[in-house]
Amino acid sequence: MRTYLTGGKIITPEVILTGKTLVIEDQKILAIEPGRPGQLSGEQVIDASGGWIAPGMIDLHVQSF
Repeated sequence: MRTYLTGGKIITPEVILTGKTLVIEDQKILAIEPGRPGQLSGEQVIDASGGWIAPGMIDLHVQSF
């Protein structure tokens, strides 16, 4: 199944992209496309408006008790 992440800021090491759609299939990034896709059969569209789409982030300030 193909997944589209739309509406968020796509954070890459080189640049921050807005107004683009990240296309994911089989846990791999296929493309960064312009605009928003329409809902297609068998595909998932996730609206990330107001959020960030970024590679894995971790909390470096972890405390164990």
